[in-house]
Amino acid sequence: MRTEVSFTTVQRIEWQLDQLLVELENIASPRQKFLAGLAEGLPLYGESLIERWQRRVADYPEHFRLEMIRRHWNFFPLWYYGEAMALRDGELWRLDVLLEGAFNLLGVLAGLNRLYFARFELKRMGELVAKMELAPPLLVDRLEKLFRLPPTEAADSFGQLVEETGQLVALELPDLELPLPFPPGTRQRPWTPS
Repeated sequence: MRTEVSFTTVQRIEWQLDQLLVELENIASPRQKFLAGLAEGLPLYGESLIERWQRRVADYPEHFRLEMIRRHWNFFPLWYYGEAMALRDGELWRLDVLLEGAFNLLGVLAGLNRLYFARFELKRMGELVAKMELAPPLLVDRLEKLFRLPPTEAADSFGQLVEETGQLVALELPDLELPLPFPPGTRQRPWTPS
């Protein structure tokens, strides 16, 4: 069991709940850690008040779910530019883009599964993914492996995860459109003068 303590006012918590759940401000912010903590926390005092907040957080609103998916459906198409990038000396940037994409993938899947998610101080990724009913198979292993693969192979593997996640979203939310300018599997063609 882990213990984390947070001090704030009742008014501040009410305001934060409104900002995050109703107005959707900063939906991709570290403040979702607050929602997850509130949902999972045990009250030490003031049980009726905290239980009321927990009920509010437990009712993961559909508009929140859709906005989580939309906001996190943002992936630089490494699979498209993979070969060109492999020729450049941009390894730190490539890893940064891959990491950003991995966090966005988790954000989409968290929203799809009605789980609160913040990339800020992400701990216990395995526990988070274990709560997901809808996720690509072996997600944790595949995400961690991305950073040990050669660049082109990592780009293709990442594209496969994006494609599988898009299929899960389409099955669950068929009316939600999530276009990508360069879908996984597409490749940049070399330019040749005419």
